[in-house]
Amino acid sequence: MPSQCIVTHLVSKSTHPKQKLWSFLEEKIRKLPKFQFKDKNIDIVWDYKYLGTVFNYNNKFAVARSAQAKLANKAMFGLLRKSRKLDLPLDIQLDLFDKCIIPILLFGCEVWAHEAIDECERVQLRFFKILLSLRKTTATCMVLGELGKFPLYLEAKCRMLTYWFKLPTADCDGPQKISVVMLRLCRHMYDSTDYKMSWLKGVHSLLNDLRLTYIWLNPRENNYSSNILKALLKRDYEISFYRDGEKN
Repeated sequence: MPSQCIVTHLVSKSTHPKQKLWSFLEEKIRKLPKFQFKDKNIDIVWDYKYLGTVFNYNNKFAVARSAQAKLANKAMFGLLRKSRKLDLPLDIQLDLFDKCIIPILLFGCEVWAHEAIDECERVQLRFFKILLSLRKTTATCMVLGELGKFPLYLEAKCRMLTYWFKLPTADCDGPQKISVVMLRLCRHMYDSTDYKMSWLKGVHSLLNDLRLTYIWLNPRENNYSSNILKALLKRDYEISFYRDGEKN
């Protein structure tokens, strides 16, 4: 049985609208019901690409991250070819990677950074090792330390927490966004029922780990702007990363 209802997404394409049914299920089932719209059969799909992000039937974003990692990998090799052709220095290549490749890898990470992002991190690490002419077996901490860089998951988590912070503190004047309304409903269910949305659970866990539980409890009562919060999160994550490195 489906864990959630089957939803419809209509995409207008010139004068011929395209209809697809996008199903959310715990697992794939062999026989799906047939749907018709204006006497035309509607295709049922297990995943759907919407605004550049692939949404999967199981409510997870592994397919989306895999697709973005492949795109970033192609862009990365294109960047390397042009950098060698133009004989660009190391710092310029790193800056171009941050501005051209990382946006591809972290596109939409505000909603999936609570999951593991190993595929995205492998693209970043591969670029660094190629840049420094290192072996694949070189330790990650040595590569990051040599370039003064941090793992990609730190930036992804900062973006996710900043995005969560912006929603409940959004200006209430005028019509409310669907995302704000949905967050309030999910937060109410999170606090008052046994249902724990995985995204909210990830946000709650990250804030607890950073000892910022007071922001989770009362996001509106804090005098932080989103930029100040992002800087605070980035600083705390960098300090935590250094401490973990010293322990290991």
